[in-house]
Amino acid sequence: MLILAKAILAMMIGFMLSVATGLILIPLLKRMKIKQRVSIFLSKNHKEKDGTPTMGGLIFIIPTILTVLILLFMGKMEFSENLFIVILVFVLYGVLGFLDDYLSIKRA
Repeated sequence: MLILAKAILAMMIGFMLSVATGLILIPLLKRMKIKQRVSIFLSKNHKEKDGTPTMGGLIFIIPTILTVLILLFMGKMEFSENLFIVILVFVLYGVLGFLDDYLSIKRA
């Protein structure tokens, strides 16, 4: 399979999974009251963001990992050291973002 076709396949699978994850995750985050708190010292324009669900990065992290796993199991992608490093760094940045959001929720 051509590299361009593989990239398009990965983007289509990732996009569809991201939309599905967003449709499930956003109402779930709202129900769990995982919301952003905005400082009282900020401008009025920024206060509109108060109450926006946080941890939305999960909408992109979960589908990306699922897409890679799907393509690996379908045989459309080969596992390599480079892929491992990219996925590892991606997941570690996700963990860092999760911790940041989690601590900001706990402090509020």
